Amino acid sequence: EIAKAMAREALTGTLETMLDHNITIPRPILPSNLQNIYLITPDPEIIFPILLRWAREDNHMTLNELANKLGVTYQAVQKLERSKANPSIRTITKVIRVLGRELELTF
Repeated sequence: EIAKAMAREALTGTLETMLDHNITIPRPILPSNLQNIYLITPDPEIIFPILLRWAREDNHMTLNELANKLGVTYQAVQKLERSKANPSIRTITKVIRVLGRELELTF
């Protein structure tokens, strides 16, 4: 459990640095055999900006195009794709709708 916690912290820190330096984050590739493999999930505040960037790229949209569709500035969208973003559920919902996605929360 300690090793998993340390791996999560390391993964979160690495992804945070990649986000803040606009480095492309590769999409995970799951091996077909998950036996003896622990999947490590980064902290939620890192997951949203990554998923947002991937969804925007999947829709072939620039930051400007997404900003225009949301009725906000380029900088506002750029901030959402950074690690320190703290968007409200309302903002997340609006962004997800514009990108043609659905929000699913689980606890």
